[in-house]
Amino acid sequence: MAIKGCLVTMDAMGCQKDIVSKVIERESDYLVTVKSNQKTLHKELVTYFDHYWANHTQDTLSDHFFEQQNETHGRKEHRRCWVTMDLSSLSITAEWQVKTVAAIQSDRVANEKGRSHIRYFISSKAMTAEEVLKATREHWGVENQLH
Repeated sequence: MAIKGCLVTMDAMGCQKDIVSKVIERESDYLVTVKSNQKTLHKELVTYFDHYWANHTQDTLSDHFFEQQNETHGRKEHRRCWVTMDLSSLSITAEWQVKTVAAIQSDRVANEKGRSHIRYFISSKAMTAEEVLKATREHWGVENQLH
């Protein structure tokens, strides 16, 4: 597969060291969803961002925080993304060749019912919060077209 120079986005099924290593070997970068199928990795990201949010109660738009809102098809969505490239407190950096970790909170209201969900991501590319949010939206746009 010709992926040189691309950002390969994957859901949690692709969150495996062998898979991300192959992406990097092909001179590409990855952005992968981290869920509880990678218990240690997921726990480390949850702990990191819980600590971050406890100590940073105000967010301002920057390379490290981005948000967007939209209304489509009768539903309102609000997405917020936080990223860090300061990985000194995380043990995953070398093992996964990580340069960015991210958390995205998605709030959705449809038919007067609300839902909030937080997803975590790792990437081998240094990315801003806006870039991570855009890449994940594009991934799900492709994924939704396939179903």
